[in-house]
Amino acid sequence: LEFDLDSGMLRTLAVLRSPEGIALARDGSLFVAEDQVNGRIVRVRANGQVEVYIGGLNRPEGICLGKDDVLYIAETATGRVLSYRAGVMRTVIEDLDEPDHVKLGPDGSLWITEGTSPGRLLRLRDGKLDVIASGLAVPQGIAFANNGQVLIAEQGRNRILAVMPDTVGKERRTPLGRSTSLR
Repeated sequence: LEFDLDSGMLRTLAVLRSPEGIALARDGSLFVAEDQVNGRIVRVRANGQVEVYIGGLNRPEGICLGKDDVLYIAETATGRVLSYRAGVMRTVIEDLDEPDHVKLGPDGSLWITEGTSPGRLLRLRDGKLDVIASGLAVPQGIAFANNGQVLIAEQGRNRILAVMPDTVGKERRTPLGRSTSLR
């Protein structure tokens, strides 16, 4: 959907099958993951034209676009995070427990949520996977605040959790006053 803040007009850009992850391309088009067993990534052009970009995926959910037009895909049903560029698909990491959302951090590291309960917040940096937070209840979306905090939508507890990456291995209070173990 496109919503014009000035006029209040709402317009449908495209009708898709179970849209989940979304990433904005430099040319203004959108990449959208369709979360299905025979899922796909589609590209939605500004004029609403939909084209299949990648097919045959197994429940693609979160996606993000990196440097040099590398598209990162959390393929939930297989436990993998994939990268796709110029027709070449690669496995970035596998054996995860339902990777849900992916986001590139300001330093180029790849952040991943495992959308289970208990779920985890993971960071892949320089080929090493770190567990930043565990015991989360269905963590979903990821955002980065200007002060360095990593914000997580923890769907299973109906809250937004703020994590400072330098608190790994320490106990920290969440904005709601609950204690969460960070490992």
